[in-house]
Amino acid sequence: MVAGRLRFVVLGLCVLCSSLGYGIGPATADDQPSARELHVVCVYEGSTRTGAAIHGERATVSVERPGKSVVLFLGACSDHSVTWEVLVGKDTKIESVILGGQKKQAVKELPEGTKLIEAFGRGEKSLMGYYKLTALQTRRLIRQLVDRTELPVSSYFGIYQPKGTIQVTEVRNDPKLDPDFPQVDPNEKFPETSFPAVHSVPGRFPHETAATVGEFTLRGPLLDTLKTVKGQYAHFAFDPDAKQWYGLKHEVFALDLKQQTATELPLDEDVPKFSWPSGFTFDSKRKRLVVATHGGEGFLYEYSLADKKWSVFASLNNLDLSNLCYSPHHDAYYSVMLDYDGNSHTIPTLIRLNASGAVISRERLVGPFVDGMLGDPHQGGGVQLLPLGEQLVLISNSSGYDPNDGSRSDPATFIFHVDPKLGFARLSWKSTSKKTKPKLPATNDGETSRTEPSERRTPARVSTLPSVPSTTSPSTEPKVAQKKDDASELRFHGAFFPGQVQRGQSNGSWGEFSLSGPDLNTLRPMPNGIVRMAFDAEKKQFYGLNHHDVFQVDLVKQAVTELEIGTDAPKLSWPSGITFDSKRRRLLVLGSGLIYQCDVDKQHKWSVLCDTRLGWGFCRGLVYEPQSDSLFLLSQSNGRMDYTLTRLDSEGNAVKTKSLAGPEFAGAFGRSPADNNSQLIAVEGKLVLLTYPSNHGETETPARSRLYLYDPKTDRLQITWEK
Repeated sequence: MVAGRLRFVVLGLCVLCSSLGYGIGPATADDQPSARELHVVCVYEGSTRTGAAIHGERATVSVERPGKSVVLFLGACSDHSVTWEVLVGKDTKIESVILGGQKKQAVKELPEGTKLIEAFGRGEKSLMGYYKLTALQTRRLIRQLVDRTELPVSSYFGIYQPKGTIQVTEVRNDPKLDPDFPQVDPNEKFPETSFPAVHSVPGRFPHETAATVGEFTLRGPLLDTLKTVKGQYAHFAFDPDAKQWYGLKHEVFALDLKQQTATELPLDEDVPKFSWPSGFTFDSKRKRLVVATHGGEGFLYEYSLADKKWSVFASLNNLDLSNLCYSPHHDAYYSVMLDYDGNSHTIPTLIRLNASGAVISRERLVGPFVDGMLGDPHQGGGVQLLPLGEQLVLISNSSGYDPNDGSRSDPATFIFHVDPKLGFARLSWKSTSKKTKPKLPATNDGETSRTEPSERRTPARVSTLPSVPSTTSPSTEPKVAQKKDDASELRFHGAFFPGQVQRGQSNGSWGEFSLSGPDLNTLRPMPNGIVRMAFDAEKKQFYGLNHHDVFQVDLVKQAVTELEIGTDAPKLSWPSGITFDSKRRRLLVLGSGLIYQCDVDKQHKWSVLCDTRLGWGFCRGLVYEPQSDSLFLLSQSNGRMDYTLTRLDSEGNAVKTKSLAGPEFAGAFGRSPADNNSQLIAVEGKLVLLTYPSNHGETETPARSRLYLYDPKTDRLQITWEK
């Protein structure tokens, strides 16, 4: 009697769950663990052309899995409706097809016996994916499908617009297909040490996050050490010598955790108020608190503990930092920010700044990251970055909020061990909030049936990271040419740009170089927007260009004064070179297909020296070389990636040309002046060419920055540094 009743309950439960669209049915020979698979196909939009025919959005999927029973999810993004066609290979069974998306999806005739589940729309049971595996929608979709089907995802195809038939032919061993990605690799070894950090607990709303402070290890917080912090603070800083915590919201406070009091450190009257403070750290070498803001162009503030004074010491040039960390070992500041990849997704990027606030590196941070993991400071969550000897610790809190559709998920906390030299992060610990198991409907006898989650039908994937890059890899370490002549001792000043050049973000700095690259400790931030500079040594005056205008530059005060062209010369457009002729006391600017000249000692009167459009193509750089009393012009042939270095006399007449051909110049200069901040520099009768190309997030591997040395006497050209 008992056995018969139990069998009745189980069968009834399976039928009921199947009717709810959860894809669970009575066990058959085809339903054995080794026979059933879940495959996921997501497109952004369908194809609207077949040959010359134009039609509604379509997509075709071919499933070739002999001996398998396949659950197939087909979904489109946003407001796209797609008509799907499923081609089934020999000895392959399509058990069910699940259609997902915001808009209605349709599928052509399916094999007999195939269950069709319509899960599109905006209802509670709707399923929404995306064509990027790391997207928030896709991560949620994978969890939902695994919960409903009790199957692991065997493969995922994410395609913007399918150009042909999507072939489902194999099981893919990608750790990101696991709903619990990322997981800590039990074989990873981490330092056994502790460090002070902040433990955050999310509230109902992003601004209601509660914080405690105490000791952490790379395996999580030491709960017995945590101390309550009274009040809401967005960021914290810790003085390790005085064991003093500071809190930042709209102002900075010194915190007394025993008395639960806070003492404000007010700004001086001559210091502008914080506008959107976004990063906070303690510089133990200089005994100062440092605050980063991103209101306006963004600034770095310092509070000297010795002088008890506030001041602004650098502009961030529109670099919106959301965290800040001082590393005593590197004597540098670090921040992790999310760069935009141009297609609705973010790329974790590790920023390094020197003590003057100059950005000296900007590299993609490699690790097991997916969208939302590093939080959104406007929607909850975020990143805490801490020093740990030569390494860094990254503690991230996911927001649990999808800004695309407003949906919520369980927030999580992750701890990563970061190697800043390699730009590589390893997951050492993670914690998620406690989940409640869904209640299953009551059975016919009035009792509620509960089941533990079933074991995976296939072995769980191991979420391991890519191989740790070699410390001598050319992708992580600058290449330096070993030189045997006196040129190796050349020193000069120039502009430096870290990582990829971003439109709207110059983040350039000015400092000393050798042929082995920049001396990072000498770099000082250039004023906001300035991308090229020239120097009048006699008057100690800098001049600079942004992408449109010419300025006098005060590098100390981070201030600029525009030098208007006036009415005696054509309007300047897209300037791409600036230099100072010390013999004739004139400033020379390249732009609008012309070389402009300005007599700096006679009321800055402008005129045109010569027309560069007469055979020199698209011009990219200009420099005055005093030993030969010549100008050198860098140009690109119209419509081609051929580059030429042309020597001009003082009147702008061509004297000699040098072709810059070879694979070492491929992609070096970008596609337009906005894509490249190339610099020509004259030093002791030779020329230095610095190139900083941009990818604008289009590829994961950015083009390389390079330093070329050219000797006009011998025509010898060589690369001496690249990164």
